[in-house]
Amino acid sequence: MAPNQIAQLVRKLLVVDRSVPKARLALEAGLSGNALNQVDDETWNPTLRTLNKLEAYLIMKGYADD
Repeated sequence: MAPNQIAQLVRKLLVVDRSVPKARLALEAGLSGNALNQVDDETWNPTLRTLNKLEAYLIMKGYADD
C-alpha cells in the first residue's frame, strides 16, 4: 500500500466515518495514544514507522485490499 493510500484510509476511518476513535486506533496499531491527533490536518506528515504500523493494522483488520 502506498503511503498516501494509508493516510487516506486512516483519515476516512477517523474523520469521515468516525468508526474508530483516534486513540484506540493508535494504541491497537502499536503507536502512542497521541500519534494520530493531527491526522485530520492536511499537513499531517507521519513517519515511515507510523505508516508501517498503520498499514499492518489496516491489513490485520481487513480494511486494506493488499
